[in-house]
Amino acid sequence: MQINLSTLFLIALLNFTAFASNKKPAFRLPFKLINNLIIIEVRINHSEPLNFILDTGIKNTLLTNLNNNQSIIVEDINPVKVLGYGSGDPVEGFLSVDNELKIGDLTLQKCSLILIDAINFSGKFGLTVNGMMGHEIFNRFIVEIDYVQAQISFFHPSDFSLLFKRSWAKYSLHLIHYKPFVQLEAEFTKHKENLCLMLDLGASDAIWLIENEELRLNLKDEPIFYLGSGINGKITGRRARIQKLNWGNFCFGGVVVSIPDTFSLNPKLLKDKRNGSIGSEILKRFHTIISFQDSCIYLKKNHWYKNPFTYNQSCIEVETPVPGLPLYIIADIGEYSPAKSLNLQLGDEIISINGQSTVNLSLDQINLILSGQRNKRIRMKVMSNGVMNKVKFTLADRIKNL
Repeated sequence: MQINLSTLFLIALLNFTAFASNKKPAFRLPFKLINNLIIIEVRINHSEPLNFILDTGIKNTLLTNLNNNQSIIVEDINPVKVLGYGSGDPVEGFLSVDNELKIGDLTLQKCSLILIDAINFSGKFGLTVNGMMGHEIFNRFIVEIDYVQAQISFFHPSDFSLLFKRSWAKYSLHLIHYKPFVQLEAEFTKHKENLCLMLDLGASDAIWLIENEELRLNLKDEPIFYLGSGINGKITGRRARIQKLNWGNFCFGGVVVSIPDTFSLNPKLLKDKRNGSIGSEILKRFHTIISFQDSCIYLKKNHWYKNPFTYNQSCIEVETPVPGLPLYIIADIGEYSPAKSLNLQLGDEIISINGQSTVNLSLDQINLILSGQRNKRIRMKVMSNGVMNKVKFTLADRIKNL
């Protein structure tokens, strides 16, 4: 959907404002945090529980994958084309309206659902992921997210009240076509920029920047990285660091930013005035309350606030072909990977990493090891065509400061 953001807005920070509720939430439930993304259980039209990514930037609930043991019942479907991030063409799907979504004890009626049969994100999460949802929740409830405790709470706006306390901060959200935007200040080496960024719970990275005539980053000679997968396929681009990122009185140093290539972004997505998006690598550092109804977000630091910003310096993408089982294979080796010259092949099974058997590791833990600091040594045992190989390499930081 095309967004036209004609003017940037000024975030109002109330330093003395804090959040607390003196009423119980309509519902509270645990979630899984994988790749920085929130995964909750949802039932569709009385189905068995399905795993959905919570995403503030999506309007219609997307059903992207069902395994052989899962099924749902939908009626009155009509063909649609879905446009999103990725280098491929728009994806064909089917739109169904008037569906029931159930999240714990919450029941949402008259929900739209788009079914897409060409996307499977499960291998990147280590468990079956069935789709993404957001607007149906954020449009109806005030949502509180406790990343550290992995709990999410939903409040009916009419039952929600604020108490004031000094330890919280309140910022404005600007909602355009159901999507929330915030404004931050980025300090580059030689200048500063005010950035209008979409608040995107469905993005794993800290910041995505869109290079255009207003924001020139001069990274064309820098290495190309795999940045992730979108609805329309693979996303590639550059990575870099910015000196400081200021969100009101909150300040982050050495933030890793991703800059997707233009062919990973459909031109229709580039017509709005956003400078990019702020993702969960930033948001998970706060206890967060998001209120579309009041057009604001409340933030309070948690103990992840000062964690360093890292990225996958190995440039090795690992997936699991059988979600739910500790079986991990090499899905991609980037052109600038320090392991590029080693005898590694796509499809090789990783048996151990730095002395730890992968049987005892989650996919998230493996990715954390591969996202270590510069000069960290990596030792891997891999099974390739029935032959056990041992490889060693050193992580290398190949990104520049902007």
